[in-house]
Amino acid sequence: MSEISIGWCRVRWGKPLAYVPILKGKAGEFSALEHVTPAVRSRIRPVMELVPDPDVRNVLETFCDRAMDAVPKGAVLTVDCGALPTARVLEGDAGGPMARLSESLGLRGVAMCPVIRHTDSRDVLVEASQAIAQHQRGVCLRVSVAAERPNCLPGRGQIRGLLKVLNLDPEEVDLLIDAGPVDSSIVRDQLADRALAALTALSPWRWRRECVAAGAFPVNLTGFPRGRATPVARRDAQLWRRVLNGCHGKLPDFGDYGVTHPRIPTNPVGRRIPTCATRPQMPGRSTSIRESAPATMISSP
Repeated sequence: MSEISIGWCRVRWGKPLAYVPILKGKAGEFSALEHVTPAVRSRIRPVMELVPDPDVRNVLETFCDRAMDAVPKGAVLTVDCGALPTARVLEGDAGGPMARLSESLGLRGVAMCPVIRHTDSRDVLVEASQAIAQHQRGVCLRVSVAAERPNCLPGRGQIRGLLKVLNLDPEEVDLLIDAGPVDSSIVRDQLADRALAALTALSPWRWRRECVAAGAFPVNLTGFPRGRATPVARRDAQLWRRVLNGCHGKLPDFGDYGVTHPRIPTNPVGRRIPTCATRPQMPGRSTSIRESAPATMISSP
């Protein structure tokens, strides 16, 4: 049997597995990244998503400033700006969010690994290839197997085309299989089967690293009793275990969305959210949530 711990996933055979938290670029998340020990840091590979906002330029500047202050020297930040509009960021200046992020993080001394999807436009892929050339940290290919995206895997021709545009070999690409939200045991089993099928279909390519990620945290804490801990099933970790049990080759790393729902907020400005404290448990068990008074979030600290 395998020995697994959620902070940095371990197995008793082969190379230790990594933990891949998918985060929203909040100040608190960057602060946590800044203060983890070197031992833990060596086993985590954070993916930072940028949350849409009407002021895209401010989003990019804030994100890059936080990264400069918090990302340890020598660490690589995997960055996903796929939710942002792809139009140019500055009036009269060429380049969308990925180009601006690559330039700004480079000036701040932060190494970047961009996230792409096989559905991205050629313009986005060209910007990604430029970021790859600048930072020399490869790329992360994010493939969704979520419930609302059935049968959406890239074919061999698409992957060859991606690699050609990016000027990369598969060994320079991290594969991230994203199962999205897991809100029931039935959905968990269905998505685990999809994730395993995706890994199998994409296994002919010799990826640098592979990861299966999902999120079991609720959309909100409405209905949770205040002032006491409430267990929440870690269906994301249960999904990952089911995938591990079906793997016959390289085992994928474990990814989750921390204490946030997988879906990107569509209106993050001024939304009211409850605050909570969590007590994480071993994968496959439950996480305890304690809700306190609601608070208004104006930005995303």
